[in-house]
Amino acid sequence: FVSVMTYLYRTLTTVNVNTSDAEDLAAVLHVTPQVADAIVARRQTRKFTDLNDLKTVPGVDAAVLDGKAKLIFF
Repeated sequence: FVSVMTYLYRTLTTVNVNTSDAEDLAAVLHVTPQVADAIVARRQTRKFTDLNDLKTVPGVDAAVLDGKAKLIFF
């Protein structure tokens, strides 16, 4: 049951990159905790505006973001 719930969380959960915590970002965007922390740090100085903006963060996999585009909000 736990593995099913984890799968659903990682594949069907929406995320707002400008408000979600680092743990949610890491799980939903399939990034390391360090990359999630970098996203949080970056948005404190300048909010993300779109997917291309998010792709500029080192360590973010553009292909993963493209596949999850419908689940990512700004």
